[in-house]
Amino acid sequence: MTEQWARAEGNSSILQIARAYFLARRPARDALWSLPAPPHVFVGREEEAAELLRVLEPGGSPVSVVVGLAGVGKSALAVTVAGRAAGSFRGGVLFVALEGYVPGAALSADQAVGRLLGQLGVGDEEMPAAADGRLALYRSMLTARAAEGRRVLIVADDAGDAMQVRDLVPPGGDVHRLLVTSRDRWDDEGLVARRLALDELAPVAAADLVADVLLRTWPGDPRPGSEAAALAEIAGHCGRLPLALMVIAAVAARDPEEPLRRVAGQLADVRTRLDALSPVDRHGMPRGVRAALDLSYARLPVDEAWLLRLLTVHPGPDCSEPVAVLLAQDGDASATVSAEHRHAVGEWLAGLVGASLLGRREDRWRMHDLVRLYATELGELHAEADRRSTARERLVWCHAALLLAADSRMQGRTGDTLYEVFPDVAAARHMFDLEGPNLLAVARMVATAGRPEQAVVFAVYLGADLERQHRFEEALELAELGLAAARRMPGSVDRRENEILLLGNAGKAHAAMWQLDEALRFQQEAVEAARGQGTNPGVAAMASGLMAGLLRRSDRLDEALAAHEEALHLLRGQQDPRHEAVQLDEYGQTLMRLGRADEAISAVRRAVSILDGGEDVYTLSRVLHVLGGMLSETGRHEEAVTTHLRALSAARTVDDELAVAMARNHLADSLRPLGKVQEAVRAYEEAVEGFRTVGYGYGEGVATAGLGVLLADEGRWAEARVVLGRSRELLDLAGDVEMLGPVLLAYGRTLGRLERSEEAVPVLQRAAEVEGGRGNAPGEREALRLLAAVREGQGQGQGQGRGWGRGAQRWLRTWLRGRRG
Repeated sequence: MTEQWARAEGNSSILQIARAYFLARRPARDALWSLPAPPHVFVGREEEAAELLRVLEPGGSPVSVVVGLAGVGKSALAVTVAGRAAGSFRGGVLFVALEGYVPGAALSADQAVGRLLGQLGVGDEEMPAAADGRLALYRSMLTARAAEGRRVLIVADDAGDAMQVRDLVPPGGDVHRLLVTSRDRWDDEGLVARRLALDELAPVAAADLVADVLLRTWPGDPRPGSEAAALAEIAGHCGRLPLALMVIAAVAARDPEEPLRRVAGQLADVRTRLDALSPVDRHGMPRGVRAALDLSYARLPVDEAWLLRLLTVHPGPDCSEPVAVLLAQDGDASATVSAEHRHAVGEWLAGLVGASLLGRREDRWRMHDLVRLYATELGELHAEADRRSTARERLVWCHAALLLAADSRMQGRTGDTLYEVFPDVAAARHMFDLEGPNLLAVARMVATAGRPEQAVVFAVYLGADLERQHRFEEALELAELGLAAARRMPGSVDRRENEILLLGNAGKAHAAMWQLDEALRFQQEAVEAARGQGTNPGVAAMASGLMAGLLRRSDRLDEALAAHEEALHLLRGQQDPRHEAVQLDEYGQTLMRLGRADEAISAVRRAVSILDGGEDVYTLSRVLHVLGGMLSETGRHEEAVTTHLRALSAARTVDDELAVAMARNHLADSLRPLGKVQEAVRAYEEAVEGFRTVGYGYGEGVATAGLGVLLADEGRWAEARVVLGRSRELLDLAGDVEMLGPVLLAYGRTLGRLERSEEAVPVLQRAAEVEGGRGNAPGEREALRLLAAVREGQGQGQGQGRGWGRGAQRWLRTWLRGRRG
């Protein structure tokens, strides 16, 4: 065995790597910092930054990867975090731009190692010639620093795949850290890493980013303060993507006199939005959003690129896997889909998620708005090859079938071929909860694409569910689209009946938004059309029944009663029990308003008996609400509570959060007269939370009104003030002046009781205006009496204590009696 000796002189050292010796000349000073400058504007990422900082601490993961869509701010986050963590890395903070998505410019793993060695102080003359030698030197130098307790942080930016960074993983166990950014979620068993998925900014942060750029450019720029709504609109049009926001912020910063609303208007047109967000530089080279997405798209396999383009046929906000499979299917939509095809589409979807071009939540896929615009452009360019029109027909067919199947189950039409698609009513309603926004998007698509027959189908069958969810503006929009489509169809009995149904839907939507004159106009037109020869009696009965309900709300009670009786007459012998139950329920409410309580309760009990044991549990729950209210009005409070508990149970059966919230609110109304105050308060509070959860502000306003009156009646004035103030805001927003007046009275009286006279005066003035405007003379007199008392310093009013709210309670009960269910 030959003995080997080596000696270093001067500022040199001997390194043994793979049984070979290298003479490495130590640099005069190590390169401890090679980070680029951090972004000037960094907003909305503090939570993610804190998470990464924790990972970089001892005990965290040696490797972490920030993944996300191009332009989402991965590099900005990594550089900012690395700068903040620099004090913990005495061995150096190194940076290498891997250019993983730039064709012809991506660094190989060996090139990346070489650049890092240069930052560690290895000059060209000391650099090992072979790749394995360079890698060994890199690891040895990091190991030496680990032994000295000098931690090193390596930031590897824009990695295209795991191969680029696998050799960069530092040795030394829990000492050094590698922080990587990439657009792709690699599936690499050789690289275990902590991943952080970066999404678009929150709405406020997105607007703040644009505002910050403007104020840094022009410190006195008034636009961020004076045009907050336009800023929010700009952020929305940019999909809250930082790259897009920075592009448009630079455009807006050129001229501080340019109104932001004009910038927002330029982005509003989806046909030109990508152009506005994708400028070219002075050399004509593309940059911005389209250039960034080009690089991601170019790396996709052919099948994944095809599916990305095809998914944009779907106009809705997200997509289920079965719909994606259908879009990518060859042949007729009703053809059997093979297991192999389903598996292949699943793999393509996973690939698009891995490339950050799709997002996934449970079993649904979502495309960022700007990715959708980009992929739509490409889809139109490849429309013929992609069989885009055929995919669109399959999409419409699929969603129309879902609508018809759900309606068949909910209406109990056991003879229909689609009846068995959903196992029960709850499953059908759950479909609407999942697919409702997509169904509405498809309905709008067919209505604007000149397909009147399809537009009518969607408008008729989807409108009922929008009404159930209290999405009345959308219900009205869809009814009007359907009407326009129906009137373009050739004249026939079917066309007239569809027109009657859609006129009724439009009338119901107007009525729900307190636009009674408009509602009556639509419904009168429906009734007149229903008198045409050959009209189905069930359709005509529906028109008469809806007119009866509107007449009742307009206090035209005798006319309402006659319309109800006409509807019930038309339904005789029609074998339509659900429709009969609905009409009996409405008939009972009108009888109650006429003071014929026993007949009213009898009619609604008949409706309950028809629905009991059937599949339409939602309608049963609604009718039980009405019956419970009537029982409470007639002093049968125990029976009312039992009935409302049945309604609550029915609502839970169909897993309908809105119906559950309504049931709790009605239950609270009936618990209150029994003196069960704590139970009533709890039921109201649960109702308020339920309405808030589903986003039904009007329901929340009704529930807070009942809760506020109860709290005040119990002398809990401070709590009542907060609750009634919230109720006033919500009911004012909803435009329900009939209930707003009593709530303003209760709120004003509460403020007076708390000796907050300056606040009470305008509230009571408004109460007098509202009550006078709707012709309620007793309410107007009460408001003026309280107003005079407050102005005279008698803010407590008459009858301090438990009885103060009885008038308000009476008006609230009157409101509820006419509108239960």
